[in-house]
Amino acid sequence: MTTSVMPSPLTDIFDTEPILEPKMAYLEARALLRLHDFILRYFEMEKDKGLDQATVARRLGMDRGQLSRMLGVSGNWTIKSATRLAAAIGGEVDFTWVPLPRAEEPRADETVFAKTIAAVTAESSNKQKEGSREKPPSSFARPSGPPKPPPGLSK
Repeated sequence: MTTSVMPSPLTDIFDTEPILEPKMAYLEARALLRLHDFILRYFEMEKDKGLDQATVARRLGMDRGQLSRMLGVSGNWTIKSATRLAAAIGGEVDFTWVPLPRAEEPRADETVFAKTIAAVTAESSNKQKEGSREKPPSSFARPSGPPKPPPGLSK
């Protein structure tokens, strides 16, 4: 089975200036989804410690229904709303810089994924080749002559 790694939609991001709008829209949507996921994960951890939506809503000065809608969809989040939500949950958002991939440089996670797939494929292929050459153990050999009855059932 041949497997290929899909190139990142951002691999050729620097090929045009200005950067193409669909690529910018992709980055914006991905950042919002990551932020949404990040805050929801921390909210889930705090829920395990007893925090609930009603408490977070009170801290934000809104009703629980508004908070529920806010948590359900990240599309309208801003830095301001995400910061307020994080504070009401009990933390703050911090950022890290992730360089965009250059066309000649695959992203580290893509490289690791490709190497993992290649290793698993090679290992599977080797096992199949070895398996086809192996002879069954002697306990699996067919006995010669008629079958013998089990002990205690002899005629």
